[in-house]
Amino acid sequence: MSEPDDRANPRRPGSPRRSGSESSISGGTEHLTVILKFTNNSVFNTVISSPDNDIMYKVSTPNIYFNSVTTINRVDSASGEMTFAGEVGWKAWYPNTRIRIGWNCEWIREGEWLELVKGWLSKTRGFRGANGAKYRWKRRWTGFRLTGDVDDEDNKIPALAIFQTAKYNALLKITEPATLLISPEVLPSLDYIIVSLFILERRRRDE
Repeated sequence: MSEPDDRANPRRPGSPRRSGSESSISGGTEHLTVILKFTNNSVFNTVISSPDNDIMYKVSTPNIYFNSVTTINRVDSASGEMTFAGEVGWKAWYPNTRIRIGWNCEWIREGEWLELVKGWLSKTRGFRGANGAKYRWKRRWTGFRLTGDVDDEDNKIPALAIFQTAKYNALLKITEPATLLISPEVLPSLDYIIVSLFILERRRRDE
């Protein structure tokens, strides 16, 4: 099969052509054209980037055992300059975990921003992104699915983002890194999406 003509299908920054393996990951979500991959499977220290490094985040946690604070910075791949995106101050009891997004934001409790949807047993969490836009993360067997602030129990509404956990072989080696597929329309809220995702992914691993 021949490659598509880029003149007819211009790519957005951070949106390379999908390889066969990337198409299988997307699973019919071709509108999620921004592809971010995680360099390792840590929720404390990793780099998240698009294949062309147009979008890059560095996640760092100096001490993961005591007074653990995870800092997430956007990285300019050309200059190496980092811009603060958000922080998570982890607590053993998750309702006391604190977050802030952007230098102008004060610390708030996680539950004040990342809210339960449909009661305590629900696997769905809602939050506000840029300009007050509302989103929901719904947990799936292999990761999380992001939509707007709507009920979508049957997954009939097109996702705004999908997070796929890393895949392993029989020797427990990573064969496919964790991947975040994103619709260009939610890029203004990307800092919020990534901070919320790290909180939910750590919760999932701790269960």
